[in-house]
Parts: sequence; structure tokens; C-alpha cells
Amino acid sequence: MFYRTSSTYKRRSFLTRLLHKGMCFWILILFALGFQNLQGQEITVPVSLQIELLIRILAFERTHLDSGDQKTHIAIVYQSNFRKSNNARSEILSTLAITGKNQVVVKEIDLDQNSFEEVLIQQKSRVILVCPLRSYPIEKITSLSRKQGILTATIVAEYVRKGITIGIEVERDRPHILINMGAARLEQANFDSRLLSIARLVE
Repeated sequence: MFYRTSSTYKRRSFLTRLLHKGMCFWILILFALGFQNLQGQEITVPVSLQIELLIRILAFERTHLDSGDQKTHIAIVYQSNFRKSNNARSEILSTLAITGKNQVVVKEIDLDQNSFEEVLIQQKSRVILVCPLRSYPIEKITSLSRKQGILTATIVAEYVRKGITIGIEVERDRPHILINMGAARLEQANFDSRLLSIARLVE
């Protein structure tokens, strides 16, 4: 006879609650669409789903919650001259207009038009959300985010392994939350253990 351990039960219980907070709908859509049609693309999970998940993930980051601000200030980093990046930015804005209404303050940094460092310092954002970028080193973003203690996230899973803290990837047709623990520490992030128990951790 098989008995579930306490840790297994807690893990499943937390994941169940997380999914029921609006995620079941999106995950069912993902399976209906078929991940196999997306895996050859740079953005492997639909942007709208990733933003839904990100808003909920941020609720389990203690430093962010303890900032005292009732709203999440997110800076979308993109390139207006790169179509994939600009399209992603538009989809993020559309999703946040619905999902993040009254919760999120959105700011934008166009790397083709502005100095990343100058604009970021002026904006005082709590989270940097990175779109697909062309010929722009991720290190330029993470070096500043770590100096300023700003949490980074992305809709491009491979960027997590390059130093961004939060992302979503697909493996065997299933979405996984990615957290780069080394980057998280350098950005002074403090994630709830319940989130870490269901995430895929990267060093």
C-alpha cells in the first residue's frame, strides 16, 4: 500500500491552490493548442499564460511584498525595431490591462531608443520583464538589476540560464516555473518555500 508523505501532500496541495487561482483555464488552453507547435520558437509558452503566472509568482516573493507598495511596478524591456520583441510587448500590455488591473503599474524601456540604465534609475521599478532581444547582452540588464536589487523576469526561458531570475519553460508538453537561484540571491529576492518546492531551480 502506498502512503503519501507529508511533504508530497503539501507540495500537491499548494500546487492545487495555485492552479485554482485562475491557472487551470490557461493550462487547459495550452494542452488544447499543443505545445509541440511552439517548441521550435524562442517564446515556448504563450505570453498571456506567462503573464498570468508571473503575477501569481510575484505574490510569493517576500522582498517584493514587504516593499510597502500596494502595486507592482514592472518595467517592460523591449526593442521597438525588433518585431518579435515589439509584438511580445504589445501582448504583455494587453494581458496586464486585464490580469494586472489595479495591481500593476507598467513602465516601458525601449532599448532601441533609450539608455537602459538612465531610464531604469528614473523609473524606480521593482520588477524588470525582459522580452526577446536581438544583439543585446542579457548581462547589461542583470548587472544593473543586481546593483539596484531589482527582480528580473522574462518570457524567454533560455534567458533564465543566462542570469534572469524568473521564467517559464516547457518540457514534455508541460509548463515549468524556472527560478535562477544564483540570480535571485544577487537581486536580493526572497521566495516563499512553497513556491520553490514546485519550481525548477537553476544555479
